[in-house]
Amino acid sequence: MPNNSRVPHHTIDTKRLGEIAEMAFILKVTLLGLTPSRPYGERRPYDFLLECGKRVLRIQVKCVSVPRFHNANSFAVNVVQHKHGGRAAYTSDDIDFLAAYVLPHNAWYVIPVDVLNQRKMIVVYPAGKKRSDGGLFETYREAWHLLRPEEK
Repeated sequence: MPNNSRVPHHTIDTKRLGEIAEMAFILKVTLLGLTPSRPYGERRPYDFLLECGKRVLRIQVKCVSVPRFHNANSFAVNVVQHKHGGRAAYTSDDIDFLAAYVLPHNAWYVIPVDVLNQRKMIVVYPAGKKRSDGGLFETYREAWHLLRPEEK
């Protein structure tokens, strides 16, 4: 998906934003030679099952389009699920990976769920971090290699 500054990211409702991210995810992983599948219904904590060789991974896709505090350098991504009337962090019982899409930068973060460490929000810096103590998740930017089939 090309970076298109004419797209009014701030006017897209969250449901549509999620749909855009899911379509972008399907395109990206398919171009990488992986096979995404959708579970029937919306009762699962993941959006896709992803065939990666003999592995089948559970992927939750999140999307963000507006910078954090109007700082074009950082974006806050909510990494929670709605569960039993509240908001809960994802665990390895729920998903294997979080795929976070930063729409204005056309940037992906492919993060193993265990790295989230029960966080409900993370901050990413797709244009590069400015603080030396920031950017815990920058090593996962475009980390598609984590989804590749395991070699024997």
